[in-house]
Amino acid sequence: MSSAWGATPKQAAADLIGQMTDAQRREWSEGIAADWAQEAFALGRDHAYGMLPTPAAQGVYVLDAAYIAAEERNVRLQLSRAGVRLAVVLNRAFAEPRQK
Repeated sequence: MSSAWGATPKQAAADLIGQMTDAQRREWSEGIAADWAQEAFALGRDHAYGMLPTPAAQGVYVLDAAYIAAEERNVRLQLSRAGVRLAVVLNRAFAEPRQK
């Protein structure tokens, strides 16, 4: 793991959690898995693939620092969303049944 992400996976996760706001957690908790998949698809289509430069010889892409920085932000965003959404799914799955 690179130093940009923290010394360990645990530190990287702590850094991502520390940057989340309560408003983001609430927003990311809404919807269902199909909504989340569509959101991720759109991000990949419009950014990761949509912002690629023209390939050089033999179809090789040379990525500049601006592209790499932008996509690293998107990766952090998606990892943060995924963590919140996994927590939502697990909380729902293991919730105590309601008493009637």
